[in-house]
Amino acid sequence: MMYNALFARLRPAERTPPCFNCVDVREVTEILTKSLETREAGGQRIIANAHICTWENWLISDERLGLLPGLNRVSPEEESKPCPPHPFYVKDKSKQMFGITYGGVKDTLKDTVADWKLIERRQEYMSG
Repeated sequence: MMYNALFARLRPAERTPPCFNCVDVREVTEILTKSLETREAGGQRIIANAHICTWENWLISDERLGLLPGLNRVSPEEESKPCPPHPFYVKDKSKQMFGITYGGVKDTLKDTVADWKLIERRQEYMSG
């Protein structure tokens, strides 16, 4: 179930650019909460953007963490390729105004897999 939810489909090349902006939902939640508590945030547009990544970054992170055996591996040539030109949303205001520290792909993947495993255990417990 976890594998299918996270990685069973091939990279959606027709819908997703090779590089995309990514942020962990917990970081977005932190920014939303702090923006409600900070008077200076009123009327401001505050962007949450942790990093630029590719599908290969997620596969490489899994390979290094060893969380989901059986996923495709990324060749060293593919790993060293630079991202093609892409949009990047500047996150300076969120870092300066709220002191947000953004995590990376590896942290988000590790925590996502842990959450899915917990959900699977709860479902097994409830059904049996």
